[in-house]
Amino acid sequence: MKKSILLIGLLILGVIECAQISANPNPKHEIFSAIAVEKITIDAGFGWGIFGGSIYNGNPDYTITQITVKLTPSQIIGTSSASPLVAEHYHIDITVPPLTKAALSMPLNADGTLEFLWELVQVQGYRTPVKSN
Repeated sequence: MKKSILLIGLLILGVIECAQISANPNPKHEIFSAIAVEKITIDAGFGWGIFGGSIYNGNPDYTITQITVKLTPSQIIGTSSASPLVAEHYHIDITVPPLTKAALSMPLNADGTLEFLWELVQVQGYRTPVKSN
């Protein structure tokens, strides 16, 4: 009888713990501070019409869900250097948990541009509870 009560108690504790873990399925998204952005490393470039590379989230307490990059074409084939170069912002949805690395890939408009200057403009995500050991 005592074993049954203990087993039922452990099952109830397990259910309560699972319920607490999944209690917040829609965490509050926020724009990362400059300090949090400094902990992100992006190694990316261009090739075959794709902006791609890797992103490392060095934050122990934030999950990345979206980055915004500004791409400015260096020069479009068939245009003069007097033509204005228009920068565009691209939002890339990506999930990068704390202290992990992920692949980054985004197709670009095929307008003949071979090279871009790029800049990380904004990072969004949510605070992740830090696991204690």
